[in-house]
Amino acid sequence: MESTTTDQSLTSWTFLGLLRKAVQIYLDNVVTFVGLTLVVTVPLAFISQVLLIFNIYPYTGVGSMSAANSSQAVGTVCMAYVAVLIVTVLQLVLTYGPIVYGTAESLMGRKLTIGQALNERRGRYLGLGIGFIFFYIVVGAFSTLITLFTLMLNCSPVLAAFGIVVYMAAAAFTMLAPVLILENISAVSGVNRAGALGRMNFWKNFGVVTLVIVLTNAAQFAIVALTQSYVSQNGLPVSPTMQLVQSAVNAFFGIFLVPFIPIVLTLLYFDTRIRFEGLAVALQTLDKPNARTWDVAAPIRKSGLQGKDWRNIAILIVGALVLALLFGTALSSWVSSMTPVRGLPL
Repeated sequence: MESTTTDQSLTSWTFLGLLRKAVQIYLDNVVTFVGLTLVVTVPLAFISQVLLIFNIYPYTGVGSMSAANSSQAVGTVCMAYVAVLIVTVLQLVLTYGPIVYGTAESLMGRKLTIGQALNERRGRYLGLGIGFIFFYIVVGAFSTLITLFTLMLNCSPVLAAFGIVVYMAAAAFTMLAPVLILENISAVSGVNRAGALGRMNFWKNFGVVTLVIVLTNAAQFAIVALTQSYVSQNGLPVSPTMQLVQSAVNAFFGIFLVPFIPIVLTLLYFDTRIRFEGLAVALQTLDKPNARTWDVAAPIRKSGLQGKDWRNIAILIVGALVLALLFGTALSSWVSSMTPVRGLPL
């Protein structure tokens, strides 16, 4: 496919306008994005399932083994989980990276082939992988520390600190892949840059990403439920081979959903930079043909949380408490309705 480059006027979008733009870009590049996801996701998902089925599932009854066998089983399971984690990060890098780049080029009026999407920014993939790993390690470490302090101090209000972790993680995640692919920046600096950029337009980013994740996960859950229902209704045997077949079928249908999240993240990145950093004007004023985001230096910003950030964190915490109370009340009411009233015949 011959690629072309045309002058495009970049603009920001409303909430619904951004979702419509994501669907348009998906449809314009459906062959490239779905084909790329097929090439990457299915083999790596197959490898993950093989690792799980043959290295973890057989040891689910480890408690009934001898001490020597149990020790060996624990070692095998740990190694398998590490391998699955590596495969998962690789899958994220090889799907999010090319799709983020392909979406950015689509905004510039250029349509990529699968090979172009994979190869033209491949020098950024290592940094993207390190960035993902660093991000998850930091989030996991802070979450573990908060949990430990809560248990040691026996003080549940300490859990409110999770509001800070959720806020920082959500802000950074929305911008992480676009920053590390579309800017020339190191992995660790990219995580910090992503967090700062994500906090600028937090509620819009958070709302759009949450909606897309809920919709795609609901669709994926429906696909899994349908395949499991088909297996049970037809009395097919539950075996490692059948589990691999189910995983392959689920992965095949899932490839049509995977591109939506990186497409949306890329649009949110452009929307934020256009609104708060004047990206559109900066690209037009550069004395360089076909200028791209990595040609525009990111402005230096203050590090640390500002007043608006603390207000957003407070809103998150209060919102989480309200939802927890409502959910708890609803659950309690449901349990009460299912419990026979004392003194009445059953």
